Amino acid sequence: MLLMYMSAIFYTLDPFSAQAQNLFLLNPIYVFIKYFRQIVIDAAIPSLGLHMLMLADVAIVLGIGCWMYKKYNTKFLYYV
Repeated sequence: MLLMYMSAIFYTLDPFSAQAQNLFLLNPIYVFIKYFRQIVIDAAIPSLGLHMLMLADVAIVLGIGCWMYKKYNTKFLYYV
């Protein structure tokens, strides 16, 4: 539930202060939603900063995924 509330799916961040709005940028799901809202709803290309933030989120998730695969790949073969 906290992830859904922190993703700002059903509300805008306008009533929040600038510091609180920047805190939402730590949530990768919010960044993903904001990125595609700008493309689909606003029909605009996201800013370079948002591109970099999205790239950083993707790189972190990719790194964690590669680390988990490398750590558990021998166990994974037994389940397939």
